[in-house]
Amino acid sequence: MDKFISLSVNQGDSFYLERDGKQILVDGGRSRSGFANLFVRIACTKSIDILVCTHADADHINGLLGFFEAGLSSREVWLPGTWTSRLVDLLINPHHFIYETFEQVIDLQHTEISTLEGFTESRSFSREIRPSGGTEDGETSIHSISDAIENAEDFRVERTILSGWPYIWPHRLDSTQLSLFLDAIDTAAKIRELAILAYHSGAKIRWFEYDKHQNPNGGESYLMPVNSREIFQVARPVDAFRYLTLSVANKESLVFYSPSLNNATDVLFSADSDFSFNHPLPNIGHNSIVTTPHHGSEHNENAYTVLKAQNLLKNTTIFVRSDGRFRTRPGSSYKSLKAQKFCTLCKVVNFVKQDVEFSASQLGWMKGQNVACCCC
Repeated sequence: MDKFISLSVNQGDSFYLERDGKQILVDGGRSRSGFANLFVRIACTKSIDILVCTHADADHINGLLGFFEAGLSSREVWLPGTWTSRLVDLLINPHHFIYETFEQVIDLQHTEISTLEGFTESRSFSREIRPSGGTEDGETSIHSISDAIENAEDFRVERTILSGWPYIWPHRLDSTQLSLFLDAIDTAAKIRELAILAYHSGAKIRWFEYDKHQNPNGGESYLMPVNSREIFQVARPVDAFRYLTLSVANKESLVFYSPSLNNATDVLFSADSDFSFNHPLPNIGHNSIVTTPHHGSEHNENAYTVLKAQNLLKNTTIFVRSDGRFRTRPGSSYKSLKAQKFCTLCKVVNFVKQDVEFSASQLGWMKGQNVACCCC
């Protein structure tokens, strides 16, 4: 029997799906040290078929690092294709990549934004391509990444920051720039580490590049990309800081769809997307599970507009929201939806954190006996 579980991570997204005998994990929440034990307790397995990282935000990627560090395994790992753009540089010459990032943060001058995610959410962010001088798209096979992982040097961001270079940071970066720079290279380190951990676990790595215009392709019959295409050559290179902003951009987080045979128990994994890409969403059934875009943030209200415009939002649609407890989330657009809603942790003080579990039936998704509805 198919089942869906939203794992009760303390902050962020993590969803587990059993479909047609396949075991799928999408994102891992923010806790790196605690995720593996949580996953094994809830999913009752140490090995799965597909692990997906939708983007490099800490509240999606950290738990996946902990998954591999604990010795858990996945037959395949699906990662954002945008990462391939500079991953070889980041693997082989990380010190040069960090210094390039440093110089580009200096060029921002007078920025008031101290986090990489905040920068991408601001109007300062654009997908305009600035070539880095690397290999052009199509000339380098994705297999070059495997070669780079095998030859990657031992590298720790903390060690680099504490040796040599710190003497120039305070004199060239103000406090806001320094916070933004440190957040950027922490993201770079996580991308690098997840690629290395996944590869050395023996998993097959597949890459899905966000594409706003072209129709999606690749994946499997039970898990298909909605806003990306599977790629087999490295993405076009961009400069280091732009590469990192693209890696955490909510608009470019990967969306996937898991259809069911009777169209009654579909799942749409929304990640942090606002569905602003130019091709339509899949025709999800009336009783489908939709993971709540960006934890119900008001920044993603466009996602609900798109669902309504494509006649995919029904009273029987099931929204599952995973998050910590935040004052501004969920926003009014999400709370006003006429649909079934469930949270791993509602924002009301007396709500007890829960794993939100559903099992499939001929009639559609059936919630677990002790699963409480949203009271945000």
